[in-house]
Amino acid sequence: MRISSILNQAEARLRAITADRLGVAEGDLHPTLSLVDELAIDSLDLAELAASVEEELAITLPDTALDAVRTYADLVGVVLAAVEARRAREADTGLPPVRIVARISRAAVPGPPLERSGELTPYFAQTLVEDAQRLGVGSRLEVTIITPSPATIGSVRQRLAPLGARGIEIRVEHAPLRTRLRDTSAA
Repeated sequence: MRISSILNQAEARLRAITADRLGVAEGDLHPTLSLVDELAIDSLDLAELAASVEEELAITLPDTALDAVRTYADLVGVVLAAVEARRAREADTGLPPVRIVARISRAAVPGPPLERSGELTPYFAQTLVEDAQRLGVGSRLEVTIITPSPATIGSVRQRLAPLGARGIEIRVEHAPLRTRLRDTSAA
């Protein structure tokens, strides 16, 4: 598939997600539209929109890039750059990105576990390591792999191995087939 076709499809999906999340018509989303001034979105709205886009397009949007988003064109630029980066990684490795959902908890700490989801990049793995280390010895990291690949469990365990030496329990599993099929059909 040509890169221009991939980017056009990604922009169309971004437009639909953005319109739905912000409650506007797709036709109202034009390059100069100020998300901040005209639609009055704040950083929380942008973070929620970014999470939806990341999940739908199987990409990771850096917080630093999102900080500079003011217009719809800015958002499109950040998203398409992430789509291009994902495609380049796939071309370099020949493998699709590993998508995971991680839950970090500690029995002695009340409240819900910390949940993160995304593509398991070195940055994302480091974030998980830091989150688990903050909870300390006795914490538990549960990772569910969304990307269907038999070799993935071992590679994910290897990336998170430093935690085991620090007394943090690690459990890695594949998502049920139904979840994987739903996720890959959206990519």
